[in-house]
Amino acid sequence: MSPDHQLDLLRRLVACPSTTGTPSTVVDLLAAEVTALGGEVTLLPVGPGTAQDSPEYSPPSAVDGPQPPVLLAGFPGDQPELVLFAHTDTEPVHPGWQTDPLDLQVDGARAVGLGVADDKAGVVAVLAAVDRWQRRGRPGWRPRLVLGAGKQGGALGTLPGVAAAAGAQAAVYSHPAESGAGLGHLKVASRGIVQCRVRVPGRTPPPVEERTPVSADPTAGVNAAVRAARLATAVAGWPTGDRVWGVVGLRAGGAPYEVPGAAELDVACWFSAGTVEQVVDELRDRLAAAEERTGWPAAHPLEVTPVGVRANPADCAGSPFAEQVAAVLARRTGAVPGDYRWHSASDIRFPIRCLGVPAVGFGALAGGFYGPGEWVDLPSLEQSIEVLTDVLCAGPA
Repeated sequence: MSPDHQLDLLRRLVACPSTTGTPSTVVDLLAAEVTALGGEVTLLPVGPGTAQDSPEYSPPSAVDGPQPPVLLAGFPGDQPELVLFAHTDTEPVHPGWQTDPLDLQVDGARAVGLGVADDKAGVVAVLAAVDRWQRRGRPGWRPRLVLGAGKQGGALGTLPGVAAAAGAQAAVYSHPAESGAGLGHLKVASRGIVQCRVRVPGRTPPPVEERTPVSADPTAGVNAAVRAARLATAVAGWPTGDRVWGVVGLRAGGAPYEVPGAAELDVACWFSAGTVEQVVDELRDRLAAAEERTGWPAAHPLEVTPVGVRANPADCAGSPFAEQVAAVLARRTGAVPGDYRWHSASDIRFPIRCLGVPAVGFGALAGGFYGPGEWVDLPSLEQSIEVLTDVLCAGPA
């Protein structure tokens, strides 16, 4: 695949709308490319309930219409399989774009367009690396491709797609580093993350005068805002370690002079050990211990409900495969990559947790993530393709 073909493919991918949760024909475009490379393509239908029985499932937050399937592809041969995966969906068009987001613009070394950083350059890198692997005589690993929607927790594509790749022995997530370090960062771990909404009951005293809150005796009520504030203070004082807790929202009341009868406290946790279920159970226990165990609060307990992205942690740092990929990166770039462990809910968790195999992530220098003006550095993209090809050709460590 020539550099001109790579750039043309990136241009066509950008021009094909594929906002997360919306219908798209992007997989049709990719199926033709993979078939031309000799891959045997399977399309896996998905929707908001796909893989919901998996402990790695996180419900998508917004789904509008039929969802594009996941493209799965295998190649003939008897070598061990290496999963190469990238996601095809993009952010919506955020305000602030200075150019048409669906019309790839190239300015020197930089290509700008919706989804180039997150993650259509990663898709191009996968296909270009497979083409070069074939031109080198198909040594080492045999690629297994998974290309599907990866945002909103991966439920619309990456999770079911990776789960369908049983039998593979390792995986690479082709995605530019969100840290902005390009090939200087190698993802080897993913932190778990969960946000919970805590419903805090209170009691609004009745007004003495009809429909006049100011006439109520505030000492006759139980102020849910005060109760929630005390809990928030307790959360802020919890020690950190494998668990990092944070209060990210507090809402109560709104009517003038009325004692709030309910409040909501949003608590997030970033964690590197355990599971979402264990973290939620621990939160319930910690909050209960922070409250009075007698009187009105004891009779009106808190309600804790997980909301938002929920992801378990995963780690393959120190594995022979991770060290092998780091060595390839060092040879190609002239610098040993830093292990990147902080990224929360990285898709590398799916091969690690669903398949029980090591998975790493790397990609080109890029920026503008989650906003207008997404860009990728084209020389760095070329370098990332060479690294991915070298990993394919090296075979198992």
